[in-house]
Amino acid sequence: MRHRVSTRKARIAGMLHDLARLYSAERLTTESQARGFTISAAEREHPTLLHARLGAALARERFGIEDPEVLSAIEKHTTGADEMSPLDCVVYLADSLEPHRTFAERSELWELALRDLRAATRETMRLAAVHHARKRAHLEVSASS
Repeated sequence: MRHRVSTRKARIAGMLHDLARLYSAERLTTESQARGFTISAAEREHPTLLHARLGAALARERFGIEDPEVLSAIEKHTTGADEMSPLDCVVYLADSLEPHRTFAERSELWELALRDLRAATRETMRLAAVHHARKRAHLEVSASS
């Protein structure tokens, strides 16, 4: 048990975290609205963000998952959150740093995660924010050209 996280809970959250990942934007929005989710402006612009919250709902509905820690880890695996449990961090990092990711810092962050879960989560979230800010700036420049 690394980082005092239940391997059983991590395995369940890991297997179920992307239940809605391949849903179309329309289906993500429709199914989220049907469940009464409040959809933010960012989620309306990028419906893929809804797959984490919807995935947690589907894990509960289809697989009978009631463990709040597992559901939280599924819900927070894409964007993270201000408050994250060790299990939340493990699933977030496993998703963000999986071997098929190709960004330069991936390997170093993986090694950090083995030593310091919180530091690796903070740094991964920071790098994601920088990446998305650069992407937005590029799109804005392209749109104004």
